[in-house]
Amino acid sequence: MDRNNITSSCYYPKGEYKPMRNVGLLTFILSSEKRRDTLFLLLDRSMTVSELNDYFGVKAPEIIPRLRELESKNLIYKEGNKYHLTSFGKITAKKVRLLVNDLKVIDVNEKFFIEHDLSSIPRELLERINELGICSITESNADDASATHRILFDNISHSKSIIGVSPIFDKHYPQFFTSLAQKKIPVSIIITDHVFEIINKDYTEELRMFLSFDNARLYTIKEARIACIVTNTFTSFSLHNRSGEFDLLTNMMSYKPSAIKWGEELFEYYGEKSKKIDR
Repeated sequence: MDRNNITSSCYYPKGEYKPMRNVGLLTFILSSEKRRDTLFLLLDRSMTVSELNDYFGVKAPEIIPRLRELESKNLIYKEGNKYHLTSFGKITAKKVRLLVNDLKVIDVNEKFFIEHDLSSIPRELLERINELGICSITESNADDASATHRILFDNISHSKSIIGVSPIFDKHYPQFFTSLAQKKIPVSIIITDHVFEIINKDYTEELRMFLSFDNARLYTIKEARIACIVTNTFTSFSLHNRSGEFDLLTNMMSYKPSAIKWGEELFEYYGEKSKKIDR
């Protein structure tokens, strides 16, 4: 039974427990790793003191003060020998876990986010940036600017479906994506009008061949300040840096299923602004 309105468990014999001074709830939770993690653990299942001790690797008495602190804030209650979240505790734990996940993704990928222009990512996806998870960042040096492309191409070559957006042109792109389409791999690419002009002028045969495959789709868009590739196994993207130049040397990649879904929605966002090139 949820003990939202029962507070008797928060009272203890004189001298045994002294409640914390009044602090904001978020500060209260995040200022203690044990308080925070206890909430997250109980969000998944009810646990005994012994189980919590085993998780934290501490002796029996050490976790008790943290549990009493959580009880004093009406976040948990004890029934039998197990601790449970109150209704208020469940709501709070879910919100805080989302915040912690968001901050963790931002913290780990901080350098990439600080140095690049994120305005090309729609707001609703920026608000779900935690879905990218912990990304791998590939950085090439000026002496070997193609290193990032080689890693990306290698990953794409092993994929079963490909969608992407590109504001830049590379001489290897026409042949590379045509060869993928030739292998019956579904390929849908959005390119800028400028990139299409280059391909239409200098790579006419590759363009004709690419469009001849039923599994190949090509779209054009006036402008895109992001390059992204999304396959059945990963999401990858590059951005303009804050000075306004496209950063060819840095690429962010994630293999999480939630990141792939995130990337698919990013492609759909640009797809709504593009037009299809017919055969």
